[in-house]
Amino acid sequence: MKSSNDTSKILKIATLVVASLAVVFVAWYFVAQSEESHDKERFNAQASLMLTLARDRVQAYEHALRGSVGLFDASAQVDRDEWRSYVASLKIDENYPGIHGMGFAQRIHSDGLTAHTSQMHKQGFAGYTVWPAGVREEYFPIVYAEPFERNKLALGFDPFSESVRRAALETARDSGKAAITGRVKLAGVTEGDSQAGFLMVLPVYDHRRATPENAARRREALQGYVYGSFRINSLMVSIGEFTPFIALQIFDGRDVSENAQIYNSDLETGNVPAIF
Repeated sequence: MKSSNDTSKILKIATLVVASLAVVFVAWYFVAQSEESHDKERFNAQASLMLTLARDRVQAYEHALRGSVGLFDASAQVDRDEWRSYVASLKIDENYPGIHGMGFAQRIHSDGLTAHTSQMHKQGFAGYTVWPAGVREEYFPIVYAEPFERNKLALGFDPFSESVRRAALETARDSGKAAITGRVKLAGVTEGDSQAGFLMVLPVYDHRRATPENAARRREALQGYVYGSFRINSLMVSIGEFTPFIALQIFDGRDVSENAQIYNSDLETGNVPAIF
């Protein structure tokens, strides 16, 4: 049987061990908290940088589109070669990653559709037609699209015929400001290309008239729209190069279901939080 002295020693040793473990646990807890705090700070910094880069990119693209509106304002009529030269001067693949193309959708009243189609045929586009087919009061077919080789299938497409695009076009028309569509499949891309996209649009008004001061006058003076079409993956990958520690999902609107998802930087697992 152990003596009372032995028992006392064991209790003292046990107390010291427990106390030591407590110190170790407390130390580990504070280190873990510190690391977690550091991770949160790094995440917040990276997320903030990504948002800033995205906003800066969108603003830069808007400036490029506004420059094209200026081209129309400075010319009695912008022809195809002028549009091609303007877009080429921007070097969009180098300076504006994510832009699939830039184009102009011209306003055509229903009574001028036949003449418009004939004119496009004379310009060398023998198979040109405004699509989708249908009788409408007015049409807004894409007549210029650059770089041409990867956008030529979009010629003739009427974005006003499709609800998501039309909502943005109407907003731009009535406000005189840039508008961005929701998620769309870019017109004229191949069937195997399922990458989500969106459009940024700006109205072009008849500069020979007085500056349209309200929505009614803007509707009367509308000549068409300049637009930039964007591939969301290409745009976000270029931004993600500066934020390598962030995994990102983007959804169209407030719906965070898979059907509404337009971008996921972690396609293998998909287990990433949505941050905007």
